[in-house]
Amino acid sequence: MHLPNRLCWSGPADFDVTDAGQRLTLYTTLLDCGQLGDVVEHINPDLLEQDWPKIRRLTARQLVHLWEQRLLPLAMT
Repeated sequence: MHLPNRLCWSGPADFDVTDAGQRLTLYTTLLDCGQLGDVVEHINPDLLEQDWPKIRRLTARQLVHLWEQRLLPLAMT
């Protein structure tokens, strides 16, 4: 998957979503810097829920709280 420069301005912009490490980097970038359209376009909801326990440790607490309020299944993982 390729992200636009506005999201990946200081690093690789291509990610292999089948690679767990690259997917974590991709998803944390999208959650931290992306707009709603970016998140909808690039994030697989099932993989987000699967990876959420790891993502929540790599993301700011306020952002974790915001996403868990909006997507209740994430709060339960």
